[in-house]
Amino acid sequence: MFRDVVEDLSVRSRSELRSYAKTPEVSEMQHLQNLLAKRLVSMGFMQVHTPTLISTSVLDKMGMDIDHPLRRQVFYLDDGKRCLRPMLAPNLYVVMRRMARSIPGRFGIFEIGKCYRKESKGSHHLEEFTMLNLVEIRPVDRPETRIKDLARQLALDVSLPIETTTEESDVYGRTIDLTVDGVELASAAFGPHPMDGAFNVNFPWVGIGIGLERVLMLQAKSNNIHRHASSLVYHNGTRMDI
Repeated sequence: MFRDVVEDLSVRSRSELRSYAKTPEVSEMQHLQNLLAKRLVSMGFMQVHTPTLISTSVLDKMGMDIDHPLRRQVFYLDDGKRCLRPMLAPNLYVVMRRMARSIPGRFGIFEIGKCYRKESKGSHHLEEFTMLNLVEIRPVDRPETRIKDLARQLALDVSLPIETTTEESDVYGRTIDLTVDGVELASAAFGPHPMDGAFNVNFPWVGIGIGLERVLMLQAKSNNIHRHASSLVYHNGTRMDI
């Protein structure tokens, strides 16, 4: 019985890999990134690209001092002077502050990029993952209203039944989480926020951070996020080591 199941899965995987080769397309991850980037640009957001290596001093600005639990999840370099970014927010703080000097009124930015954390082992967590972070500066609506509106527009491309709940974050305090069937998909925050002063930000904003591997996992109705991560074992959720 077990051998039959293994053989069936092997046959199915080989068939899927052959179909990928027969009609080549961008990966599911790249396709998702393209969809979301196109959606955000159509909504007036500018895409930015910032460094993956950051100074650990900016973690202090984010309220993550040396004793903060999240500091234990950081991958350090250069004797602790720099690290692989555990989130996109520190760099986006800098970008939005600098752009706000020249751009009056409301505008938006977003970034799609890799982040790194020493996560506990599990089927829903990764040490290397892809984030989409968007920030709207000087929104005209109430923060909660605008976050829900942005989530609704992004949901058009991910095709998932997104719900919103209020949660407490180790970094931002009160946040608005976007969930699908009880699984966290994204987290949203807004300012003015107590940490804004450390980045010399003095204007209102709303932001959403989305884990894209988590999106692919939920779309596939899978319970294993590793199938959808950067991998030498899986391609588009299909095993290659068969």
